[in-house]
Amino acid sequence: MGLNTIYWASFNQDTNMNLEPKSLIRDMAFSQSGHVGHNQVSCPAIRDKHTNTFFSTFPYNLEVNFEQGLETNKGGLIEERIGLYKDSHAFDWHFKRIFFSSVPQVMETSPAFLHKTSYSKYGHAPSGAFDINRWFRPSAPSFQLWSGVKQFKASEGEAHLYFNFPSNEKVVLQEFKMTDTLYRISAANIMHKQHIPKENLNNLYERFTRSGLQKKVLSEIKANLA
Repeated sequence: MGLNTIYWASFNQDTNMNLEPKSLIRDMAFSQSGHVGHNQVSCPAIRDKHTNTFFSTFPYNLEVNFEQGLETNKGGLIEERIGLYKDSHAFDWHFKRIFFSSVPQVMETSPAFLHKTSYSKYGHAPSGAFDINRWFRPSAPSFQLWSGVKQFKASEGEAHLYFNFPSNEKVVLQEFKMTDTLYRISAANIMHKQHIPKENLNNLYERFTRSGLQKKVLSEIKANLA
């Protein structure tokens, strides 16, 4: 099995926290270490599914309340969005990571369904997938609250999102530092999607590929490895 390098960075320039996503398989092996040989990691089907799955955690306690308008303990990082269920609320959390691959590679994001999380009673994170070789934009943490729920609380260290990279090769993560050039490219991609929200991914991929930005992004990343 070969190696597939996935480049990643914190999208928040002003943070000094260690935000490297953690291996889900290693976490499962540690939490089930009392049953070596009989735990979930020993199952080929589970191991094959999650060999290239990583997860992020909350770097601090997060509280959001909608009882009397938006209130939060992390002002400036929370932005209200339209709730999609009846009598519901939702919000974006501006605490992002960005990923890039030098070869075609889908990244799947999903809620942390294999971890016990206290915040699941309040709502859920969305799931999705896109090719991180043909589209350069950050993961966008957001939460949709259940109908009638007015608050959200999550504790530091709780699992937040899963990042899965389906591949026949083993994925290794390599951190890089965001630069003004990379921010501009990513911002342009985000703005394009906002202007044409219903454009499908294949069209977005084609535009990005034709623009020559793949080579520019990769060159900039390799020049700024952490």
